[in-house]
Amino acid sequence: MIKAILPSICAMAVMAVSVHALEDETPGQFFAKYGPNPTYHGSVSSKEEVARSIARQVNDRLGSQWVEPALQIAKIESGYTCHVKGPKTRHGRAVGPLQVLVPSAESLGISKYELDSSCAMQIEAGVRHMERCIQLGAKTAAQMASCHVSGNPFNRLAIRKAERYRQKYIKMAVNAKI
Repeated sequence: MIKAILPSICAMAVMAVSVHALEDETPGQFFAKYGPNPTYHGSVSSKEEVARSIARQVNDRLGSQWVEPALQIAKIESGYTCHVKGPKTRHGRAVGPLQVLVPSAESLGISKYELDSSCAMQIEAGVRHMERCIQLGAKTAAQMASCHVSGNPFNRLAIRKAERYRQKYIKMAVNAKI
């Protein structure tokens, strides 16, 4: 009988210690310790690597003048974190370090599956989105931030509410410390 009770007591003690340990940690601390391996979904794992990857791709494809605006946008949108999903909107959820909507990524040639499974593809979607903004006429960091947050801000039919949000976002992007 003691042989049957002893394992039960040990199991209860382990559970009590585990529950106590979880109560002392915030969810962020718990997931930092026990969360999934950040390299599981693609080749980019740390925030520094994400920032370097964004800077490298933007510099190579768009030019050095767009590196700082891209890093400012990534800082605001995700804090240089991959696999971040934004809040639900009527257009869906934005994904990745540069927070690109799935329909936007699909229009840029990146599937939902690729966007959900690879940090490198999330960065690629953000860079392609920036390329599209430049094609639409973005010439300054403020115009890039405006285009990033609202698609084509150069459309004269913009709604006033969207314009107020766009102006607030531009200020945040231009003043963001990278």
